[in-house]
Amino acid sequence: ESTFGGSDLHSHDDHTEAFYVLGGTVELEVGRQTITAGPGSFVAVPRDVSHTFSSGPDGGRLLNVHAPGTDFRERLGAMR
Repeated sequence: ESTFGGSDLHSHDDHTEAFYVLGGTVELEVGRQTITAGPGSFVAVPRDVSHTFSSGPDGGRLLNVHAPGTDFRERLGAMR
């Protein structure tokens, strides 16, 4: 499993962000709720809901989906 620091607390006004945990654990903060998600867990964060995520202590792998796709990938590239 890989370890990642995740992101700062943020929200999106143009898409839903979803997380599907492939392995290990992922720690998510969604609104005021903290979720420890293991393999097979799926968490969808609606538009305008604050959230952040990071890998658990032993690492984690996840599939991160943005729907609709908007131009999120390009915006991430511009942040580098």
